[in-house]
Amino acid sequence: MDDYASAFASMDSLVYGISPVQKSPRGLAVASAILTYLGKPIAQKKIKTDGCCGFQDIYCQAYPGIASRLMGNGEVAEFDLFTEKHALKTIRFSFGMESGSLHVSMYLVACLMRLGLPMPLMKYGQALLKFTNFYGRFGTDKGGMHMLIEGRDDSGQQKFVKWFIIAKKGDGPRIPIIPLSCCVIASVVLIDIYLA
Repeated sequence: MDDYASAFASMDSLVYGISPVQKSPRGLAVASAILTYLGKPIAQKKIKTDGCCGFQDIYCQAYPGIASRLMGNGEVAEFDLFTEKHALKTIRFSFGMESGSLHVSMYLVACLMRLGLPMPLMKYGQALLKFTNFYGRFGTDKGGMHMLIEGRDDSGQQKFVKWFIIAKKGDGPRIPIIPLSCCVIASVVLIDIYLA
């Protein structure tokens, strides 16, 4: 967002999300986190859809070089950061399973939760983990992330930017640690130079 800010007079809308590889190992914490918002209202103050609920408002996201993925509403902590720093009018985060049938299954459970069925989902984190890992055998080693930015340029014309990360060979889970790795390496180099 910071890199593209200079190309916009105003950034009005951000639609972004992730669709990790199905074969990627998942932990209980991830499965449990998804269950906390499945079919429940998401605390998004600025959102394109009214009555936004977890894993609802399905749409299909095309990714370059890999198959399109179904996406549904997700909840993350950075909404406030984006809206405050870039004065966005609307923002939407989505999460997509690589397996379309798995994604639709999660969507249907979310629909049941919206109807008010008394299902204590938090008790089923381990079961969800096994369920999603079962689908791993049908998945690939490719995942993606997208950021779709809409706004106005200096002449007042609409401007769109599409930004993607395509992770192959199961490398998606390693991406968040790359900046930390670079900092550690730089620190070691500086210490070596200082000690020399």
